[in-house]
Amino acid sequence: MNNIISYSTNYVPAGGMIKLESDAKESNLVLTISDNGSAIPKEFQEKIFEPFVKVVKSGGVGLDMALAKKIIEKQGGKISLQSEEGKGTTYTITLPM
Repeated sequence: MNNIISYSTNYVPAGGMIKLESDAKESNLVLTISDNGSAIPKEFQEKIFEPFVKVVKSGGVGLDMALAKKIIEKQGGKISLQSEEGKGTTYTITLPM
């Protein structure tokens, strides 16, 4: 969660919003992390969870999102994202309970 929230801060302007929500669906815990930032460029959305892929030029080496995905998958879960320019990004994490 920390890696995803930290990543979101790269796209949220001062005074912006990052919202965390949780829900139980069937036998899964569903967590959503939404922001109202500038969104992830389309050309990076498919690659964002790959190691060493950097969208922003400052800081890090491009491992935060790859590690987040790997940790979630090791727990039997999945992560996906929806991102639309001008509206922000929503990450959905589904974990078995």
